[in-house]
Amino acid sequence: MLRALGGPVALLTGTVLLTATGVVAAPEPPPIAVSEAALVDKLAKVGLSSVVVADPGGRVDEGIADRAVIEEGGSYVIVVESRGWSRWSAGRTQADLLLESVVREHASADWRLEVSPLANTGGEGLADHVDTLLRMMGVLFTLYAVVLVVAAAVRDREDGTLEALGATAMPAWVHPLSRGLAVLFAVGGALFASELVLAGLFGSDAVVGHLVAGLVAVVAAIAVGTLAPTGQGWRPVGPFSGAPDGLSLPLSRALVAAMALGGLGWSLPSAGAWLPIGSAVAGDHSATSLFVAGCLALGLGGVAVARAGRARW
Repeated sequence: MLRALGGPVALLTGTVLLTATGVVAAPEPPPIAVSEAALVDKLAKVGLSSVVVADPGGRVDEGIADRAVIEEGGSYVIVVESRGWSRWSAGRTQADLLLESVVREHASADWRLEVSPLANTGGEGLADHVDTLLRMMGVLFTLYAVVLVVAAAVRDREDGTLEALGATAMPAWVHPLSRGLAVLFAVGGALFASELVLAGLFGSDAVVGHLVAGLVAVVAAIAVGTLAPTGQGWRPVGPFSGAPDGLSLPLSRALVAAMALGGLGWSLPSAGAWLPIGSAVAGDHSATSLFVAGCLALGLGGVAVARAGRARW
């Protein structure tokens, strides 16, 4: 079961980590080649690095620079030749517009460009981006846990596992508990490893809070998914047969409940920080709020396991 659950989770984790590694490994763009020292200070004010050289165009031809400002008979020519990582950079277009704006102002052109400065991608700006990324990962894995635990219950019903277990002397609550633990190990383990790697790559002082909030959210998601089916002896015909209690109904019910808790964390972070799933979205963690959210998640999980055991699903 762990192997079946771990495949999709591993694919998601690998995709996120490869993307993050690519962002970290992306080299800084080479400085802009210019022929006037006055341009260096003006470009530095908008966050663009530059260097004064005798032949800016030659630097581009040699592949040393990918942007240059060339003066020709009192006019200025901007040479832009994107190479390598710069082709995929979301901020490169804005940086090129900033370059043109500075050059137009320097040349006292008849018309100018008004371009907003580049976003802060270092220091506090980077910390904010990392914080948002860690919260998004918590939400993604939480939704994954909801889908997997409901789908696992449907699979156990469809292949006759629930009926077979009903004929054994094993306590009825053991199977929903083991099913939930399998999803917790698969999803929670991947979330834990992914956030640790991301925090190590980008640096984050709040990684412990995000880890705890994410794991609490996964536990709550498993509980919500386990509570989603209703009625004693849940026995619909099939997940796609249009039966009243097919896969779509409990899955949609569980996703709505999970997103409602997440929505509280987004719209009312001061209150959502005390709730499971909401605390993963809110991001404003404290040791006390995480403890309360964890207790609520464990309590909800206990209720879900007991109820699933009584209904034998």
